[in-house]
Amino acid sequence: MNNIERRNANIAYISDSAVFEEQKVCRRILQRLNTADADDFDTHRAIVRELFGDVENVCVNPPFYCDYGFNISIGSNTFINYNCTILDTAKVKIGSNCQFAPNVSLYTAGHPLHPVSRNSLYEYGRPITIGDNVWLGGNVVVLPGVTIGSNVVIGAGSVVSRDIPEWSLAAGNPCRVLRQITEGDKPYYYKKERFDDEAWQNVLAYEDSLKPSAPQKTAVVGYSGSGKSSLARALADKYRVPLLHLDRVFWLPEWHERARSESQELIGEFMDTHSQWVIDGNYQHPEYHYARRMAEAGRIILLEFNRAACLFRAVRRWGKYHGKCRGSIGEGCPEKIDAEFVKWILRDGRTVQHQARYGALKKRYADKITVISSQRELDAFYQAEGLAQTGG
Repeated sequence: MNNIERRNANIAYISDSAVFEEQKVCRRILQRLNTADADDFDTHRAIVRELFGDVENVCVNPPFYCDYGFNISIGSNTFINYNCTILDTAKVKIGSNCQFAPNVSLYTAGHPLHPVSRNSLYEYGRPITIGDNVWLGGNVVVLPGVTIGSNVVIGAGSVVSRDIPEWSLAAGNPCRVLRQITEGDKPYYYKKERFDDEAWQNVLAYEDSLKPSAPQKTAVVGYSGSGKSSLARALADKYRVPLLHLDRVFWLPEWHERARSESQELIGEFMDTHSQWVIDGNYQHPEYHYARRMAEAGRIILLEFNRAACLFRAVRRWGKYHGKCRGSIGEGCPEKIDAEFVKWILRDGRTVQHQARYGALKKRYADKITVISSQRELDAFYQAEGLAQTGG
């Protein structure tokens, strides 16, 4: 294995003459970028496309430095300010709508700790990933192997040595999360200084322009107790589309099961008469139009919480609705939690067959499925989608 292959495999390698030849190509491109007229933005954009490939609306203020260029991918509408250095020995992935202040440095490259190993000329690279809507303050340094989630702000002068979760304000050396970024931060442009009315209306108009149109049909599936019905209600309310809880179809008063033939007719009629809908529930037998629901849905949301989380949520829900009938179940079926339901949450609803069905669903509909596996991910989904939290 030659050293270029070793480098590309993210194992120890030596920068030999073949590696240097690749760097020479990049340095010739950078020479043109960094010596172009400062006001020649068209030339800057052309050279940036030559360096990174077919990027969309990416602005790089020279001087800029990197090792290869071809190891860097950048999303649309990203701005990189003066004197940025990216050592792209390994892959660097930068999302869309990112902002880098002056003197930001991303280092995928590193050297062994022990002097003997280090002086042997072996080095290594570890990928860096930066999500969408990330702002890195001036003089931020990101170290090898770090992932920064979407919607993150890193304070000036920080050294980021560990992963930073999405929607975080983080700072320091070493960089640590100070707090979460929430909707409450939106009206402020600097600390506690609010936007004036004119600017605020422009912000709101911009936000409205970003909102995607609602998928015409959304299927919400997942393990019992994971919050399917609450999420389905929030989606239906947000996008003002008809909602069908399959539990309402399945259960008659006093927790009696409806005949499958009758359920099949009711679900089929709902789907036939509505061009838009949200349907929540698993019910994977053919009578419940499972295959049709998954095929017709423009978006499938799979809530794949672990057993403990589902049981906790079910108990909490029982405490909230004890003796009452939830809207997703219907009249005559007061909230309950008994040994049979607990067994379903912990075992019977998680058989190998159930898991295989979800695995097949993720594989077949990978282009339209969203998998949510924790409360943190669910909260982030609610926030990103602009949904009201009901706590149900």
